Amino acid sequence: MKRTCLVVAILLASLALAQPQFPPPRPDPVPSFQIPEPGRALDEGWQYAQTLVDAQLTHPELFNAYPVQIAFTHNGRGAIATLHTFFRTFDGGHTWVNLDPTPPPSNTGFTSLRIPVYITGIVARPLAVTDIALDTLLFCTQNVTTNFGRVRMLSYLGNDYFLQPDTIRYLEEPHWLTGLAIPDSDHIFAFAGFDRLVYHRDSLSRPVFTAWDSLYATTSDQWVAGPVASAESLMVAVGGERWISRDAGATWSAEPPADAQSDYGVSFADELHGLTGGGTLQPSPTGWVHRTTNGGLTWSERVLQTSVPIRCVKMVTAQIGFAAGGNYNESAGEIWKTTDGGDTWTQDATMDAEITAIESERASGAYVNVIAAGVFPDFRGGVWMNRLYMPDPSGPVLVADPDTLDFGVVAPGESVTLPFTVQNVGSDTGFFSESSSSNLRFVLMEPLAGTKLAPQQAETLHVKYEVLPQDSSGIYSATVALISDDGRTEITGYGTVPLSAGEPLRSPLPEIAMLSAWPNPGNSSFEIRYALSHAADVNVKVFDVQGREAAVLHRTRDEVGEHVLSWNAAEFASGIYFVRVETLSATLTTKLLLVK
Repeated sequence: MKRTCLVVAILLASLALAQPQFPPPRPDPVPSFQIPEPGRALDEGWQYAQTLVDAQLTHPELFNAYPVQIAFTHNGRGAIATLHTFFRTFDGGHTWVNLDPTPPPSNTGFTSLRIPVYITGIVARPLAVTDIALDTLLFCTQNVTTNFGRVRMLSYLGNDYFLQPDTIRYLEEPHWLTGLAIPDSDHIFAFAGFDRLVYHRDSLSRPVFTAWDSLYATTSDQWVAGPVASAESLMVAVGGERWISRDAGATWSAEPPADAQSDYGVSFADELHGLTGGGTLQPSPTGWVHRTTNGGLTWSERVLQTSVPIRCVKMVTAQIGFAAGGNYNESAGEIWKTTDGGDTWTQDATMDAEITAIESERASGAYVNVIAAGVFPDFRGGVWMNRLYMPDPSGPVLVADPDTLDFGVVAPGESVTLPFTVQNVGSDTGFFSESSSSNLRFVLMEPLAGTKLAPQQAETLHVKYEVLPQDSSGIYSATVALISDDGRTEITGYGTVPLSAGEPLRSPLPEIAMLSAWPNPGNSSFEIRYALSHAADVNVKVFDVQGREAAVLHRTRDEVGEHVLSWNAAEFASGIYFVRVETLSATLTTKLLLVK
């Protein structure tokens, strides 16, 4: 009897270890890491787009921009769901705006999504008529105090997304909703993945308070969690086992996971070709990917094994796919790519953030954007972009050549104009409607409204880079977008402003632009943050009040941008200490108070 109890206890313990921990715990102390500068390319074409902050920088204890899932609707619109808010984009992922208008949390409509409520997933409702500016994003939440899950809605109403009240009836029982799937404009499936239940509603277009049906229940002791894959009539949720429906959700079955240690991410390009990934930190960090070519009837052995857990996968086509993950506790992240359906893989990018969500969106007839979102160790989020040339020859395909314009050094009050060519390499005529620029210093010179390009026709256009008289020295950039029925044809422009005429470019900021310590006062560990205006050899040391060196925290070359170090002061006596950051040409010091 004792042996039986021991076996049961071991099984329950292993199940608990396998289940994802939610909410994710913050590392203590925060490891050293670097947030890259937006616009800088990473490895194989990945570009850092933006840092996601869910609180003012003066309130780092409220950072909760941990990305959960990405969903796109159409025409470049979409949202990243984080633990407590949403960041929306209208330009295909170049820029993201926090929909909670006044972080840190205050008296807004989004306070209902703050602790103890967490966002656990988001999906877009498909629309049959995509040229109507009326998007619907549905998301699920979990109250970790009451254990109730709800399904709520974000609606695009003319110019932005708005959080709707509880318009979709939440479940009357305390179940944790771990994911959603919307295969068409009417049907929605909600997964209570830790309670072994699938719920269904077929009335998204009818009265909103229609009840949910309990469609499927399994008596297994396993779980599913995370994004749900949906492709035509196929739906798949993964975890300690795999829940799969091949008839649009009418019937479900539970099957073993592809990997004996469980799966987490899943994605299908169509009803046959799919990927699933997973990983573990114990006894040592490792990640894996499996693939299927028969709709999940069988899965391969591990086609990819990594040194960090794989948290998400994305199949863009039956041949092109991505796997991503990491470990934010160690400020480690990786993105891997396959171009042969998962047979072989190459590492595409590395970063100091764990990638937790990845999605793709066709930007135009020529390009598909791949968006990856991740979390830095202090729970700020980050967004990376990659652009894949994948022409769709069934319609217009507008390609810019060159698609990057370098205007060189331009003095304040002056301007430079450069040409580029747009060619239609598709099989149908393309019609331009407008243009836009993310920086008013870069302007498309030609009016586009009503302009058309027949198949194989080309047009020469011009972008002017005009430096404002008050502009300080630095490097400026912009994305100029040509909007057409083909989508967005994008040109990136770069221009430099010198310190003064005839002098080389130098940053207007001191070499060490910022230094802070938090918490201050503190009783055991501190986060030391500093920012560099350009790359430099850096020494970071701690001194006591008598000027004696207490600790050396850092001694290496750092790149441009913000850096975060940790100092564990548990073994030091209470008192005043000084943190000093030194480079060859600058020194910055801040005082901190250790109180025990």
